[in-house]
Amino acid sequence: MSVGDNHGKAASHDVSFIDSGDRASQLEAQQRLKALMDALPVGVNFSDDVTCQRIWANPASQAQFEVGPEGNISASAPDAGAPGRQAKFLREGRQIDVSELPIQRAVAENRIIPPTELEIQLASGRRWFSEISAAPIHDRSGNVVGGVAVVVDITDRKRLAEQLLMHKVHEKVRGQLIEAQERERSRIARELHDDVCQRLAMLTLELEQATTGPEISTERLMEIRDRYGEITNDLQAISHELHSSKLEYLGIVAALRSFCHEFSEKRSVNIDFTHDNVPEELSGDIPLCLFRIVQEAVHNALKHSGTRDFAVHLCGAENHIELEVRDDGAGFDPKSTAAHQGLGLISMRERVNLIGGTFSVESSPDGGTTVRVRISLEKQKAAQ
Repeated sequence: MSVGDNHGKAASHDVSFIDSGDRASQLEAQQRLKALMDALPVGVNFSDDVTCQRIWANPASQAQFEVGPEGNISASAPDAGAPGRQAKFLREGRQIDVSELPIQRAVAENRIIPPTELEIQLASGRRWFSEISAAPIHDRSGNVVGGVAVVVDITDRKRLAEQLLMHKVHEKVRGQLIEAQERERSRIARELHDDVCQRLAMLTLELEQATTGPEISTERLMEIRDRYGEITNDLQAISHELHSSKLEYLGIVAALRSFCHEFSEKRSVNIDFTHDNVPEELSGDIPLCLFRIVQEAVHNALKHSGTRDFAVHLCGAENHIELEVRDDGAGFDPKSTAAHQGLGLISMRERVNLIGGTFSVESSPDGGTTVRVRISLEKQKAAQ
């Protein structure tokens, strides 16, 4: 059996209790080795040939791979029905070739393979995460005659790490959402103070002058009325952004149609709103979620896409409802760090997650952007 030196190279050493010429001593050594393998809480796999077509497993590894004592867990087993042939080994989501597995590499490269993290999918459908290290086995002459691998199940550790990471992400997201909400409140306050309030002050001044001065003309009164109407419309638009009464009383379709129309007129853009088979009544927070997603997605598109033509489509199916907001503008790389940190995408994803829906973004540089939301209606139907 071989162990590694400080450089990861395999060094051959005599293990006298295994290679003893005395048969009784050899049997005793084998019993000791078997007892050790049976007691180890981690998986240990042996191959006694350089092709690694037959790999034996200790009890811990048999449980990991869901095989019996005689089960061959080699991924290159000659028998297509062998348990090892049925398993899939993945690294970072990519299924790897047999030659990339640690024990095969240790034998082929004649060196110790340091711990390698792999995801394993068994024939039963169970997925688990492992950390596998391997080393070659040598004979007295230093020739490679097989390999050994140690398999540690790190599924619980992996899940705990993911939970901790998600907790940190959620904490960060909550902070960012609060910050975004404060910025939005500041924007509305500035819009009310710097625009609406100033215009109302000017209108009030003009009305005071009209009442104290000479008789005002009909034409002048019409101008004041028109300006008053513009201020009223702008206040209604701000109010609708905060809370749509149409959403509450007329439903999601009417609310989205109204929002798209008002947004198009105010921002001089074109929004093609279509809908199909949308249920007349949607329970819980579903309508508000869909409405806010459209608001955020359209605002994002106007800000980043470089185009002024957008499409919003709402479609109902038997057990779910789907929303799509699309533009044919500049697009972006969804894998970039900046894309994942954008508050717009973060807030939309969090809204959808809160009601158990799925959220996705398809985009590419110069290829436009499509935001998709899918929300199950099973709970609503069960309640009805």
